Amino acid sequence: MMNGHSAEVLHGIYVPVLTFFEDTKEQNVDHATLEKHIHMCLAGGSQGIVILGSTGERVCLSEEEQDSVVRTARKALDSFGQPDRVLIAGAGGHSTTDAIKRVNAAAAAGAQYALVLPPSYYPAFYGGDKGLRDFYVDLAAEAKIPIIIYSYPGVCSGIDMSSNLISSIMKAAPNVVGVKHTDHNVGKIARVAAQNPTKTVLAGASDYGIGAWSVGATGAITGAGNVAPKLLQRLFKLQRDGKAQEAQELQGKLAVGEALLGAGGVAAHKYLIEAFYGYGGVPRRPQQPSPDAFKKEALEAWQSLMEIEKSL
Repeated sequence: MMNGHSAEVLHGIYVPVLTFFEDTKEQNVDHATLEKHIHMCLAGGSQGIVILGSTGERVCLSEEEQDSVVRTARKALDSFGQPDRVLIAGAGGHSTTDAIKRVNAAAAAGAQYALVLPPSYYPAFYGGDKGLRDFYVDLAAEAKIPIIIYSYPGVCSGIDMSSNLISSIMKAAPNVVGVKHTDHNVGKIARVAAQNPTKTVLAGASDYGIGAWSVGATGAITGAGNVAPKLLQRLFKLQRDGKAQEAQELQGKLAVGEALLGAGGVAAHKYLIEAFYGYGGVPRRPQQPSPDAFKKEALEAWQSLMEIEKSL
């Protein structure tokens, strides 16, 4: 079992890669396209890959498919030839027992970290913060890889873990080494970073990236990296180097495009990859492809961003 103290703080941009599907009735996982896409993100400078996140449609995949996707991601990172790149896998469950099983399955398939949502099916019966704290502490004790808390109220029955709860979990469970803030709360990011200076604190998007990084976030896990990984590296470097005006200008342009990714979900990400890179496809049913009017708006918004991407 890996002790959390041995895990380094993660810095930089991590891409929650999409899961691609064959254009068939069964929509089987397209592993070749997934591997190609991971290489594209890594070639764009991404410090690591998140597989089976919300953008990766984990909840639409069987357990066997999830394990196979992690194995493909591991293969892609290993074949890229830069061992410093990191593989994080979305895992977990609505019971502590299932979460332990799924996290350790991800570890066996080659993940180095597990990104874990809080259980959320019975939120009224967790005893408030106690049940959530117990969940992460018990999971961390049995997990074979470090745990990153995934704070995402939008997909978790509105469960919004406070900075005090997150810090309490980290202090009680050394193997809980960080948090991803898809609560998009910069004030909470500031508090968690201040209270946990040796932990990884990641923004859950990059349309407010320079705000999050300026208050202590160590990086971001952002779906925009699927489309423009080099641009995200540029933004992170500008902020880190103290080039405030340039960073703000680029941040403003990105915020406009990224808002459309958020509104359009997985389908929007896949459409833009199809438009700019020639592959992508559609989400797993019953999710629908992007409407034509939305495609037009998204393409117009991202044209200028992709010109910057291609210049880098």
